[in-house]
Amino acid sequence: MGETLEQAAVRETCEETGIKLDPATLDLHIVSSVPWMSEIYVGFRAMVMDPQIRIGPESTEVRFFDEKDVPWGSLAFKETVGYLQLFFRDRRAGRAIHITRIDNTGGYRREYRITSHSDIFQAEVPTSRLDPELGNS
Repeated sequence: MGETLEQAAVRETCEETGIKLDPATLDLHIVSSVPWMSEIYVGFRAMVMDPQIRIGPESTEVRFFDEKDVPWGSLAFKETVGYLQLFFRDRRAGRAIHITRIDNTGGYRREYRITSHSDIFQAEVPTSRLDPELGNS
């Protein structure tokens, strides 16, 4: 489709909720492998500047909740509980990135605590394309 992971996340968020986000402002939060479904989920944190919600064709209900008001027993997917609990915990304790796996042996999670980050852009980035200067021709 010619879009980055961040652009895809922004597009999906808008399609399902009407919320418009800037791909440059997304912070990686979780990467979750679900091999029994052959799927990988990637979740980002973002600051919502305009909280105007519009329910898209893939959603039946969309709302913002304070942590104490989340209807934990009524969420569409039970896996969402764990993701939301990590989000709220990290919001209180500081940023982290989580790598998770859910398979037939159970669940696994590795946590990386983030103390700072930098945005770095390079116009010329070496790639695996054939390049005599890189010695890969």
